[in-house]
Amino acid sequence: MNGIISRKGTSLGAIAVVLVAAPVAALAQEKTSSAQPAPATTADKSGLEDIVVTASRRAEDVQKESRAIAVVGAQELTRQGVTDPTAVQKLVPGLTVVRNGGQLQVSVRGVGDRTINSATDPAIAISLDGVYYPRSFQASASFFDLERVEVLKGPQGTLYGRNSSAGAINLIVAKPRFETSGFGEFEYGNYNEKRGTAAINVALGSTAALRVSGQVVDRDGYLTDGYNDDKEQAVRAQLLIAPTPDTSLLLTGSYSHLGGHGDASVVGPRFDGTATISPVPNPTNPYAGPTDAATLARIAATNPGTQNRILRNGYQDISVYTFAAEFVHHMDWGTITVLPSYVGSKIQTLQYAALVVPSYLNSKSNSLALEARLSSPAGNSIQWVIGAYGSLEDVNDESQSQVGFPGPGGSFVTAAISPQRNDRTVAGFGEVTASVTSNLRLIAGGRYTWEKKTIVGYTAQVFGPIPQFPLFRTDTRFPASGLVTDGELTSRAFNYRAGVEYDVATRSMVYATVSSGFKAGGFYANAAPNNTYRPEKLTAYQAGSKNRFFDNRLQINVEGFYWDYKDKQETFVGTLPVGTVLQTRNAGKVSLYGADLSVVGQITHNDMLSGEVEYLHSKYDTYIYSYVGAVDPTINCPKTSAAGTVTVNCSGKSLVRAPQWSGRVSYVHNQPLGNAGDLSFSASMTFSSSYNITNNFTALTHANPYQLYDAALTWTAPGKRVAVTAFIKNIGNTPVYTGGTQSTSFTDGAALQIAAPRTFGGRIRYTF
Repeated sequence: MNGIISRKGTSLGAIAVVLVAAPVAALAQEKTSSAQPAPATTADKSGLEDIVVTASRRAEDVQKESRAIAVVGAQELTRQGVTDPTAVQKLVPGLTVVRNGGQLQVSVRGVGDRTINSATDPAIAISLDGVYYPRSFQASASFFDLERVEVLKGPQGTLYGRNSSAGAINLIVAKPRFETSGFGEFEYGNYNEKRGTAAINVALGSTAALRVSGQVVDRDGYLTDGYNDDKEQAVRAQLLIAPTPDTSLLLTGSYSHLGGHGDASVVGPRFDGTATISPVPNPTNPYAGPTDAATLARIAATNPGTQNRILRNGYQDISVYTFAAEFVHHMDWGTITVLPSYVGSKIQTLQYAALVVPSYLNSKSNSLALEARLSSPAGNSIQWVIGAYGSLEDVNDESQSQVGFPGPGGSFVTAAISPQRNDRTVAGFGEVTASVTSNLRLIAGGRYTWEKKTIVGYTAQVFGPIPQFPLFRTDTRFPASGLVTDGELTSRAFNYRAGVEYDVATRSMVYATVSSGFKAGGFYANAAPNNTYRPEKLTAYQAGSKNRFFDNRLQINVEGFYWDYKDKQETFVGTLPVGTVLQTRNAGKVSLYGADLSVVGQITHNDMLSGEVEYLHSKYDTYIYSYVGAVDPTINCPKTSAAGTVTVNCSGKSLVRAPQWSGRVSYVHNQPLGNAGDLSFSASMTFSSSYNITNNFTALTHANPYQLYDAALTWTAPGKRVAVTAFIKNIGNTPVYTGGTQSTSFTDGAALQIAAPRTFGGRIRYTF
């Protein structure tokens, strides 16, 4: 596929050639004079089910949705035992979700962020029933009692606005119904994993219904010393009030807490197979934790004394509160929706994601938002939505990182950062899809966003030795030598979406769209005014075809894309006069192109085979940045230094977390057992080619290809009230490295995040 795209024009031409085959096949199979979409609420019982999504702020059959979207339904979420966001990435090629010290780092096709505090915004907008989470970690414990998960690839600037420059993840919760129903599920697995999930739904008369659900998880750590554990408690209550068929009010309140040791890193291998300079080898167990004897010996061999900073005292204490109300009123000519919400969170962590650089974070976030929409009635030849959005978020961060510093007595420097960040956002948006003929639809949409960020705080060096860490303080400008980081930034952006959809046949559609998105600029831990970075902007060109063949038993979807990024925000560990801190700068230009192919086939009434593969070519066309400080030898890019200013040129490198090939294949067989119930077997394989873990671009941070194999066997009792499942994941116990850090604090080594090892267990589910 080299050379497919050299210019935007040739890229779209090549994509068009790729997409010709599907619609031609559709025309050969069936002819129709009026190719209308199949009803979104029905399914052909003899074929694949229709899936309804709300990505366009209205109910739509996903096969009639021209946005690049992957959907994971409730049945698949249950079958795969998805209870946290990192598990979703195995089901959606091109998506990566990484935990780092309690934070979530989410990327789509290599575009995302390396968030460790509130200094950077997410590039993927995560929302739960329309309530936006300004900090990604706030969604960590929301993966229970879900109806589906929608993953939108590409900019969603028109309907989702800020911080959706690379995509969006929508969590759709199971809603209250006017009936008495519910379920309870218990799971037990290795690493002493215990999980309980339950929901109960009751009707409160003829106009109100209540649904309460919750989840508790208690699992030991995947690492040898107990890190990477899971201690979670969450509850959600929803009250639906519907006095008339046209008017409803849904009140939602939720609380979640994450505790335990939290996540830590391991010593990463040299992926090129060469030996380290250390006489002490890396740990043979890839899951050796930071306080494992083999880990400490390896670190001590090249960085004597720094191993003493690593303790088994890491912890996380994360609480998230959400309150929302959704008012909906249907009229003959349209529907009005008003959604006020509040999201509050507290996160305190002491973590070893960088091994020899323990980091402390104490952060509080309070966010208020209000969205109001007016949309057309369902079934109109012209479908439209207009709306307005406003939000304000106040964040208080106190963070410290204990960074190695040469000197007698093992002295060190602690970078102390204490900012207060405020964000104010106002936006107006609209989108229309107009049917020109019974087969042809045109799309046009736009959004104007105004966003202002302010920061008040300092960043400083604190020299040691210091007997305690984190370093506690009582004054607001400690120490007196701290460098002031105060500043204010205002960003304005107009984003748009335009496209065309054409129904080739009743169940075959082709489409082409162009859309844009942006993420506002911000501040990082340097003295003002040299502590800002610009907004990033993305324009995406996409063309595809969605098809159902053979009496609705075979689904083939294909999409080609070209993304043009400008001023992409990149975060890296760098040395500044204030110390070694996490910096964010703008890469000049980034280009990506590739294609997605998804195939789902109902081989027999009881057998389903599906597969999805994504090809991605990514490159930093221009990635040059400068800073005042020392040259960082861990960055494998050309560097120059003049008068204390270092210039780094990483142009031509591929993006981080952007494998050229990724995908998934799965098979499900259902075996009726007559009066004994049903037996279901499922197996899947997830694969990825090699990729950069961090933007150091060295042999320590360029991961090898991998394949992961999972399997499960479920017996469902007659009546389908009881289901018992045995499962095993990552059968080959393959280590998969998902993120990390390489810095001068650890010589010839990298601290990497690692995904789950082999896990197995059983679960029982009772539904009523």
